[in-house]
Amino acid sequence: MSQTPLHLVRTELVSVDATSAGQDLSNCLKRLPPNGREAGDIWTWIAKCLDISVSAGAGAAAGAAAGAGSVENRPGMEVTAQGEARAAAKPPAEATAAAMSAGSSTSTSLTATANVSTKKRKLDGEGVGEGEEGTEAVAEVRGALLRTRRLDAALGCTGTTSTTTTPSTTTTTTTTTTTTTATATTTTSSSSSRRSKQDVRTTPPDEASEAASSQMADTTARRIFEQLWSTMKGKHHDRYLSLSLTPQAEEQLSTCMRDDRFATELEDLRRACKTSKTEHDLEEKVAHFLNQSAEIYRLHSPSAASNITQIPQRSAVVQSRTSVALRLRHNFENAVSSKPENSIKPDISIGDCTTNKRCNWNQILTVVEVKLASGDDGKVEIMGQIAGYARMLFSAHPIARHVHILTWCGPIVRLWRFEANRYAVTRGLSIHHDGDLADILRVVLLCLADQHLLPTWNPPRSSTLKLTHPKGNTQTRELVLNDAAPAEALVRPAVLGSRTVIFLYPSTAVQSISSMTLGGQSRLFDGDKRLFVKASWRPDRLVGHELNMLQLIQDGLIKLREEKNDCWRDVDAPAPLGAMTEDVDWTTWADSSGNKLSLDVLAFVQHKGQPIQQDTSEADLAQVFGQLVRQLAAYAQIGLHYRDLNQGNILMLPGAEGRLARLVLADHGNMRIGTARLRGPDSLCRKRNEDEWMELAEDDARSANHLFLPLCALDNANHARAYRSCQECLPELEAAEREAEMSGSDRRMELAAGKLAQARALLKMARKQAFLRCHRYIDDLESLLYLYLYTISRRHTPTHDRIKQQLSDKDQKANLFGPNWPMVKIELKDILKVSSTFTDCIDDVHFFVKRTQEKMQSVLEEHFKKHLANDDSAIPELKVDQAELDLFQDVAMAFERVVQEHGKSLERITQAL
Repeated sequence: MSQTPLHLVRTELVSVDATSAGQDLSNCLKRLPPNGREAGDIWTWIAKCLDISVSAGAGAAAGAAAGAGSVENRPGMEVTAQGEARAAAKPPAEATAAAMSAGSSTSTSLTATANVSTKKRKLDGEGVGEGEEGTEAVAEVRGALLRTRRLDAALGCTGTTSTTTTPSTTTTTTTTTTTTTATATTTTSSSSSRRSKQDVRTTPPDEASEAASSQMADTTARRIFEQLWSTMKGKHHDRYLSLSLTPQAEEQLSTCMRDDRFATELEDLRRACKTSKTEHDLEEKVAHFLNQSAEIYRLHSPSAASNITQIPQRSAVVQSRTSVALRLRHNFENAVSSKPENSIKPDISIGDCTTNKRCNWNQILTVVEVKLASGDDGKVEIMGQIAGYARMLFSAHPIARHVHILTWCGPIVRLWRFEANRYAVTRGLSIHHDGDLADILRVVLLCLADQHLLPTWNPPRSSTLKLTHPKGNTQTRELVLNDAAPAEALVRPAVLGSRTVIFLYPSTAVQSISSMTLGGQSRLFDGDKRLFVKASWRPDRLVGHELNMLQLIQDGLIKLREEKNDCWRDVDAPAPLGAMTEDVDWTTWADSSGNKLSLDVLAFVQHKGQPIQQDTSEADLAQVFGQLVRQLAAYAQIGLHYRDLNQGNILMLPGAEGRLARLVLADHGNMRIGTARLRGPDSLCRKRNEDEWMELAEDDARSANHLFLPLCALDNANHARAYRSCQECLPELEAAEREAEMSGSDRRMELAAGKLAQARALLKMARKQAFLRCHRYIDDLESLLYLYLYTISRRHTPTHDRIKQQLSDKDQKANLFGPNWPMVKIELKDILKVSSTFTDCIDDVHFFVKRTQEKMQSVLEEHFKKHLANDDSAIPELKVDQAELDLFQDVAMAFERVVQEHGKSLERITQAL
């Protein structure tokens, strides 16, 4: 009889209630050391889910002075004589009751805040930037008009003085400093309780150099883990991860727990948690317990069930002490294949392979990180480690729907699940608590007996891929691949966010494409182009967006040729085949706002380019940049903003037979058309009312790597936040004005009307600035300058570090592009050894861009005033201006002069094919 995959364990998110989270938080707080802790640990997350503010480090004296539970009495809360906080009115406080008394015996002060809104938690750390036009008005409204706690929170009055804007988040400088301190403090305080992977090995004298190199790699890897975790802070689900079994599996689980062999294994593990002197000793016991528990479960599996299901024969292997260095599969090209994370091995690996020498991450399905002390549960260090392991699993198993990581800190067990948008974690499960044993066994079964532990997807090789034709055509294409067609895989190894895998096939792997002749197929793959199958996690509104943009490019090029516009010859964009619609229906769990990500699979044909390096010849660089400028100019005439210049998207094909390198422009997923407010299937609509301009401003700010974002996008992020904050305040100000009118007090009416008028004036100002600083086609040329400086500065590490810092901070970037530019020119010549010809070229480009940007500000202001005078409710788009087209031409000619210095001419892309 045929066997079907076994799906024993069901995972879901459950609400954080007073019983589960309160007890979990109580246990966490009991493990706080006397001198307190920095923020960022797991109990901080639990407290946040309960609307509790946990501030550690108050000291024993403060804790004693707090008496029976240091809880401030806030609106909506009651504090009993026993120090318990209970809800006076609303449920957020009700969830805190079980957690309050736990704080009485610690040096931690708990503040139960029942009226903290969900909106405020979303804004966590967000503020309004300093030094921007309109900021003084924001401060005036904030200080003189909007003095309520709610409005202060909405306007970002959190005591911060500056912000650093990234495409997706806004993190205060104060918060960043706290995170750094937290990492340092946690690492120091936990050094005595953790065991370095190298400490357990005996290093012969002749291997001292190798050991030192390994230790350096470990240090670098830990630093990377910390950086990984810092990017994930706040991206947790606000519910617990919970596991359940099928009815038949639950019955087998009960039988397993009554088995004397299980009782013996459990007792041995409990004893090991109390007596183990090293982490390796505990690792051996944990691995043995995992394997034996799974084996006992298999022995109790009914014979009837075994005929219709297949229980995987996985094993847990202690990995930390082996000399095997884990690597990614050699036939996959990964962005992390040579990273130092490879030198760090998980404590225990679990996989279908039973060998004790697993040497590839693709042999591992999940890992267990073991610590001796329960106090390590949730520390920044261990959370960084599991984030690093999750990234390696995602890279080794493209493309994975999710990964699970198990942490075992003394007796405390937690299961972590990483999806594309967020991560989830179970409550802390203790092996000493009989009530937790069933849940622990469910975790064991998921890791060792469930075939949905790590679901993956790969493009079928010997079957047909059904692709929906662009622009909504209901007909489908069939792409048939040869049986023996090996695929490369390019992996963007983000744990959360823009996780992408691209599968590459040579033209010989494509057997046929329906509705295309053999001659047409041959022309499609002309010049050694490849088939790309790109799988990305995207919000629902962006599913299919890149396909729409690629098709718009093709349609636009046809129109340019019909209009006898020669710029069509400057474009070599990916040729879209369609988006996969069958067998790809993965979505993530929705977050607290209902947002989720879906897997979007796109097939297209393009060259495979190589990254530009710091030692790329100036002639090659000039041609690639010149072709890029011309292609951006053609996009502008079609009405498309590229917006995503970075070192991974601006690629090149090396020259051959005396020819220079040529441009390969990748990743059109962040492109938008004109001033359409959304990137997605509905991006062709061109509505431009106030709210839509703000959405456009926010979209520009998150469209690219923040290092290369033009200044206008960073400005607009601040304008949009100021607009949103004051917009939220309007209803309250309007209500205050009505109350003032009812009071009959002239003075009160005057003040209320003045506040409302100033807030409305601020909204209009923010709207105007959002329009004036909206991304223009030429702003990509500013990004090009940043990209060049970032790449060329790699020749000199101190200069590169300084350039990176300047590009990371908005104010420093503004100085770099403005008054400090003469110093950049000096550094190019004297430190980076750039030739005078190329330095002058870059200087000319900077002059042309800055001059035209200033001119376009005047043009946009006149356009805005014209339609505002006509009382237009929506400001129409200003299409590409002649000044912008002139700039593209001037910059292309500047790079062409460099090419000519080397005896060549700047090739049109169509001639280079």
